[in-house]
Amino acid sequence: MTIPPSALAEYNLAWGPRCERTISASSAEPMSMAELLALADPEAMRLWEGLGLDYASVLGLPALRDEIAGLYGSVGPDGILGFAGAQEGIFCLMRGLLSPRDHAVVVTPCYEGLLAVPKALGADVTEVRLRPEEGWRLDLDGLAEAVRPDTRLLVVNFPHNPTGSTLTRPEYERLLGIAAEHGVRVLADEVFRLLADDPLPPAADLYERAVSLDVMSKAWGLGGVRFGWIATRDEAALAAARGVKGWTSICTGAPDEVLALIAIRATDRILARNRAILASNLDVADAFFAGNPDQVEWVRPRAGCLACPRFVNREATAVAERLAREEATLMLPGPLFFGGESHFRLGLGKSGLGEGLSRLEAVLAGG
Repeated sequence: MTIPPSALAEYNLAWGPRCERTISASSAEPMSMAELLALADPEAMRLWEGLGLDYASVLGLPALRDEIAGLYGSVGPDGILGFAGAQEGIFCLMRGLLSPRDHAVVVTPCYEGLLAVPKALGADVTEVRLRPEEGWRLDLDGLAEAVRPDTRLLVVNFPHNPTGSTLTRPEYERLLGIAAEHGVRVLADEVFRLLADDPLPPAADLYERAVSLDVMSKAWGLGGVRFGWIATRDEAALAAARGVKGWTSICTGAPDEVLALIAIRATDRILARNRAILASNLDVADAFFAGNPDQVEWVRPRAGCLACPRFVNREATAVAERLAREEATLMLPGPLFFGGESHFRLGLGKSGLGEGLSRLEAVLAGG
């Protein structure tokens, strides 16, 4: 197994230090430590103040697993496994489930790890692409045709990164029904699920061979809390991921677990704040695209905090480099997500988007 360097990580490393702001962030607005601790209930605060810095449990803090299980209808605490972020969960699950020459179906464009990891593991991967000319909608007939007798894993992500596409519940149930018909496991990346106005049910609740993935960094906006998880009723998939985790982080950080516990218990308050920022940014973005129709266009996102606009007559990579050099603003071009050369990822979850789009407008006006 040979895993190439992450193009997304390398790009951020090269251009991020030059920039003072970003228009491509994938997460909601972060909080300070003081703001988060102010939301703690007495029990969680006692845990925080008395926290010992020994190894945490391999499975995760029991109280945290109980709270996470409350986000699901059919998955109990024993079906929750914590990781040091979503990427570790993706890697451990795929490494545990896929062997060379197994077949996987991945909906693209996508977060890099969802496609790069199965390819690095030697799996034969079929991409089912969302297309802008079709409103970034998933072709369920095309997805059904992509499934083969040797398909072991179907990888989906709704609300979608980077396009902001999503499915209706009947569409999602049909997708999971296709997997069930062929006995295929599903990895459902649901890290933006709770930012939707009317969230889809978790895949793990709808299909017994589905694995739901979530993380503190996206809907909660807590990227500095390095905690993510998988939730599933599939005991074999859970055991496979746990076995690989023994060769990666072994356990998550004890402070991260308590901070995640505080945040999940305050989910309603945190999400209300983050959805308000998202709604305001959508208005800002609407005005930007309406004011620059000859330069840039988009399919307005249906859910989550991301969109994938395109430049009308420019390559996004060239614009991104100019934006970083001239305006100290980071923008992530589409090829980092296996997308088109003219597309870029637009983040709608953080404050200050208007300033970043003004900087982009200045670059576009400069020729």
